Amino acid sequence: MSRKNKIHLDKNQRVIIHNMSQSDVAFYTTSNVKPGQIFRISIDIYPTTKPIVLYGVIVRHRLQLHKWTSVGAKFNKPLSNRTIKQIQTVTPVHSIN
Repeated sequence: MSRKNKIHLDKNQRVIIHNMSQSDVAFYTTSNVKPGQIFRISIDIYPTTKPIVLYGVIVRHRLQLHKWTSVGAKFNKPLSNRTIKQIQTVTPVHSIN
């Protein structure tokens, strides 16, 4: 897959996850994204040292106010209920790349 089909952002990129299921995620970002792009979101879970990393593909996007884009995506593989609970206990998402 070519580099232009992957999202590569620095660690300071803000991402706000607003909906998540075992197979899908919806989030807001200020990055330029397109359907078909592969994404990687890394979420630090404290006190563990190993972040949760989510992989998937963008299936829809829509520009919202103030340059924020609403994004819908599918995960490469379903998340476990345990992983979803871990993610729900934290709010910061530190990177998407």
